[in-house]
Amino acid sequence: MAGVLMLAGIAILGIVTASIAAWFIGQFSAASAAVTHAVSDAVEDAVDDAVDQQAELLAAVRDLSHRLERLESRVGDAVRHLDAGRHADNAETGTEPALMRDDQGT
Repeated sequence: MAGVLMLAGIAILGIVTASIAAWFIGQFSAASAAVTHAVSDAVEDAVDDAVDQQAELLAAVRDLSHRLERLESRVGDAVRHLDAGRHADNAETGTEPALMRDDQGT
């Protein structure tokens, strides 16, 4: 009889220990799921922000590229205008002016 009572006590102790362990595992799993969900939301927000910033930067680069093209066009027009004026002066006087610093490639 004492042996049966001892085995019953060991069985009850095992069941209680297993129940407590299962409760702890459930608590840690719930906390882990909450952290995973929070991190997932934070990552999604960060990705959305990065995509928005990338779109803004791309728009700014395109705008700057268009502005650069317009400036290059204006500089080209100004150079052609100056060259035309210089050639017209040469035709009137029949002299060739000395090379300017920019004409020498420096």
